Amino acid sequence: MFFCRLRYIPALAFLRITACSVILSIMLFSCVEPMSWSVNGRYLTFCFGNRLFLWDSNEETTKTLLEIDEEGIASCRFLPHGKGILYSIDVEDSLLMEFSLKTGTSRVVSDKCVLSPLKYTISQNGKYLYTIIEENGTWKIWRHRLWDPSLDILLYTFENEVCCPAINAGDNQLLLCTEHDGIYALCSLDLNTGTLTTLLEDTDKEYAYPQWIDGHRFLFQVGWDEPSEKESTLCIYDISSKIVQDLGTFIFDPLKPSLHPKGTAVIVTIYPDIEKDQSQILLIDIGTGKQTLLRPDACATAGALFSPCGEKVAYMESDAGWDSEEGLYYFKVLNLKTGDDKIIWSSRK
Repeated sequence: MFFCRLRYIPALAFLRITACSVILSIMLFSCVEPMSWSVNGRYLTFCFGNRLFLWDSNEETTKTLLEIDEEGIASCRFLPHGKGILYSIDVEDSLLMEFSLKTGTSRVVSDKCVLSPLKYTISQNGKYLYTIIEENGTWKIWRHRLWDPSLDILLYTFENEVCCPAINAGDNQLLLCTEHDGIYALCSLDLNTGTLTTLLEDTDKEYAYPQWIDGHRFLFQVGWDEPSEKESTLCIYDISSKIVQDLGTFIFDPLKPSLHPKGTAVIVTIYPDIEKDQSQILLIDIGTGKQTLLRPDACATAGALFSPCGEKVAYMESDAGWDSEEGLYYFKVLNLKTGDDKIIWSSRK
């Protein structure tokens, strides 16, 4: 099931996403959110295996921030204030940690686990962390103050499974994907009133990765729940008009699409020919629907991510395909204005 395949995937293991028929090797990365930009766009943090890195675009240098023993780092995300990085460690309870760029030390952010990028989101002001915690067959939505865990608030309890929370700019509407008794839904939770509204519902198709574009529109993916169906569709939903806009149907990689900071475009990684184990970065103009391949000559790319100014795209690349154990793996940054394609790290010893 598409929804199930988007649940947290343990690190240090092969990642098989039937929806895409893709194998992302441990040699590439062991995470489901491998990169994140700082709000000012100067820094890019990324993780590979058991290491956390930081690239400085001004100095054009990459350094290792953190290396842990045995466990893999499953995600990394800059906090909005730019002073720290959230990362999750693949242990039994998937610890969510914060690395301080000032002190170079780490702390546990929340003891309410299990956590993954599909189970949490951060408010744009950086004050709150919203998490989905499974407890005794129920799924609870919590709001945590990042600096004072004693002020955690339980917002809502679901009897059905929930994932992919997305908070709006006003910090009062939370989008969620749910599944219960074979019914899939994309819902909005009003954090002021506690009212849950079902926006979309289907018995055959599952929803994932909602992202707010503005106050009344959001981006999302929808795919068939049959394992034999490899394709899914990228869409936009307008809450006011209740109209769904189709941006295209593709075989996607399992990572989250990247929305342009101004909401004018989206970048995804697609597989034009899944049998060749090759993937490409596709830019889609939301207004016109125009599609542009950014790296048509690449063998295999994944995880493309817009910079905060929208002028650069960070991504991963393999020179031998994701199913190869012999190729090299790279983290790169593509300048959309100049076409400059810079390697910021490689797995070459």
